[in-house]
Parts: sequence; structure tokens; C-alpha cells
Amino acid sequence: MRGILVLALSYLVLIASAGCGGESDAEREARMAAARADSIRMAEEAYDAMVFDTVSWESDNARVQRGAIVWQASCEKCHGAEGRGDGEYAMQLGLEVPSFLEPDWTYAFEVDSLRHRIFVGLEGDMPNWGLHGLGYRNIDAAAGYIGLLVAPQQ
Repeated sequence: MRGILVLALSYLVLIASAGCGGESDAEREARMAAARADSIRMAEEAYDAMVFDTVSWESDNARVQRGAIVWQASCEKCHGAEGRGDGEYAMQLGLEVPSFLEPDWTYAFEVDSLRHRIFVGLEGDMPNWGLHGLGYRNIDAAAGYIGLLVAPQQ
């Protein structure tokens, strides 16, 4: 909880100071990159892979159904409906989002690594969903759903 509050306050400070005069675009970008790196560090500190051992589902189908909901609400905007990296948000902002369907995609069939990446995010444009409130159960569900998107392609 403390990490989420610190992250929220960091973003508020960044937003509040964004309009301050005298700061160049390069300085603002450097400040934003430092804040992003700090939030990644906080997510790494909060991450606990063993918590996934406590997540249980009444069935594989229940996990997939929940994963589909999480995907539509949190992932599809950037990754696209089929995981091709062509989501509307990514296209509008010109984000480079990987396709899960590429044969050399880093996290294909690596559920533990995928859960970690979803929780922690990436310094580029991938949010750290663990600090943004998805929680371990929803992250596990999303990882399971992503596995279904990838499996037929591999």
C-alpha cells in the first residue's frame, strides 16, 4: 500500500511541475524517465513470486474467463484483441508493443516470467500493473489468458 501511495504522489508531483517554466523538453523527459525507473524499482521490491502459489481457481475455465475480462480492461488497449501489439491506444501514441504471436516472443510459455513482467512492467511504456491494482490473482488470470492467445500460434 505504501508503494502505491508513493507512486501516486510521485505522479502528482510530476504532473504539477510539468507546467513550470524554465524546464526544457529534455529535462522533463529525464525527470519522467527517473520517475519511471523509480516506479519499476518499487514494483520489483513489492513483487513476490511465491504469492502465485497461493492463487487457486475452481477450474481452468474460471481462470481463463477472468483472464479475458482482465485482458479486455487492461491489456487489449495496447496489445490488441489478438495480442499482435496493434491495440488502439498503442497505435494512437505510436508505442512499440511486441506481438505475442512472434515465434521468438520472450515470454511464450514462460508463465513465471510473464507474471513477473505484468506485475513489474517495463521502463518503456508497459505499466507496472502490480502497483496499479491488478493484484496477483488478476495477473495470474491474465497470464493464463495470454497463454491461450500464444499457444495456437506456436
